[in-house]
Amino acid sequence: MIAEIAKGQYPAGQYTAKYASPGYLWDELAAVAWLDPSIITKTHKIFMDVSTDHGASYGDTLAWNEQTRPHLGEREVEIQDDLDKEKFYREFIELLTRPTPKAHDSK
Repeated sequence: MIAEIAKGQYPAGQYTAKYASPGYLWDELAAVAWLDPSIITKTHKIFMDVSTDHGASYGDTLAWNEQTRPHLGEREVEIQDDLDKEKFYREFIELLTRPTPKAHDSK
């Protein structure tokens, strides 16, 4: 996939090809799923709480199902469990090998 992106001539793809490392594409997957939710093929709901206390526990995430949740303000969230990997790859490559859109005038 990185080799395919490297063939592009635009800055986003060139940057990605130069600095990408093998592994998970968590942020990229989130961005493409936001643009095209149909790449997600399986989801489920859980209850979650995230520590926003600026101490040692900052960012700690706790999750429960309906039966084990403590009912202390946790929120129901949707978890993405599976995706159409080939569609994700196609869309990601296409996004990074096309021209960058021009900025819009705010007037």
